[in-house]
Amino acid sequence: MCYKSQRIVIMGPALFRLQKHIQFSFLNLRGGEGNYTHFTDEYTEVHRLNNLLRITKKSNKIGKNSKFREGFDFVTARAVARLNVLTELCLPLVEKEGYFFALKAAKSEEELSEAKHAIALLGGKLINAEDVSLPNGDTRHIITVQKKKETPKKYPRKPGLPNKQPIK
Repeated sequence: MCYKSQRIVIMGPALFRLQKHIQFSFLNLRGGEGNYTHFTDEYTEVHRLNNLLRITKKSNKIGKNSKFREGFDFVTARAVARLNVLTELCLPLVEKEGYFFALKAAKSEEELSEAKHAIALLGGKLINAEDVSLPNGDTRHIITVQKKKETPKKYPRKPGLPNKQPIK
């Protein structure tokens, strides 16, 4: 499992403790060090968690690395970019028949519509788009994509290109 986020604090620690039999990989979106990666290191050490691999490289580079490419059962990403961009960065990491879960806060219908081509091009199939109500009354959207075929080797593209020239 790979959790792609700018901040691991969101839900990662609880998952690491509850699911000790699962190997987690935390991919730091920006590829650099920061408070959230230091937090993850400290949390892992304090709670003696051996099921967490922290990767601090750009997701574009990880998606091209044969060690990680199509190597994860599940990849999740919170709303750090538009869905077509997240799909390009995350779907290459998902193994065939695995799943990509995108957690979106707003405009998911619009983003889903513009991401359908990217999902298909990158080997995915839209399975579900579900609204979830939070205890505070806010709504979030969980978009589920299943990987059906291998992602073309040219994806993900060089850093910056997915945002500047998203797949349409």
